[in-house]
Amino acid sequence: MRFLKMQQDFSRCRSVLITGASRGLGLQMVKQLLATPDRPQKIIATARNPDAAEDLQELAKSHTDLYIVALDVTSDASMDAASTAVEAIVEADGLNCLINNAAINDFADLNTITREAMMNTYESNTVAPLFVAKGFLPLLRRAAAAGSGMGIHRAAIINVSSILGSVQLNWGEIGTFKMYGYRASKVILTPKHLSVFRGGK
Repeated sequence: MRFLKMQQDFSRCRSVLITGASRGLGLQMVKQLLATPDRPQKIIATARNPDAAEDLQELAKSHTDLYIVALDVTSDASMDAASTAVEAIVEADGLNCLINNAAINDFADLNTITREAMMNTYESNTVAPLFVAKGFLPLLRRAAAAGSGMGIHRAAIINVSSILGSVQLNWGEIGTFKMYGYRASKVILTPKHLSVFRGGK
């Protein structure tokens, strides 16, 4: 798991925020960070419904450095509220690392896919990461201003993509996974965000 190889870098940052952390890969990221001795001082996990995120709530009982914040990545109002909540957590230090992990996966092939399902998947997997980054940008800039050089010790945005979004690998055995909306959304994610952040905007 690539995340495990990044632990040394994470030890140098004060705070990390993981979206979509109530289950799956996001939850595993939280667990791996909590199990790391040299972890960030503050680990912020977001979930659409924190009260229903039983695994996160259980972890928070024994880890005072884990903070759970409500966030629906497709809602501007939810994003605004989450930004305010996170600012109260990180305070003057700002946010060192944002991991855009939240995503939906619609198991639909060519016979069952609908326009609505495609658009919902794009909204969550492709559009939302950009606006989540935009929403937390002031806190990321605050953290970046406190250091020099490049790296997670200042500020970083990590967008979680998928091998299923690889055009080159869309053949053979992996090509049998006909999740049209999910795969297309992940194909778009990487170049779209490179075009934004390489431009320094």
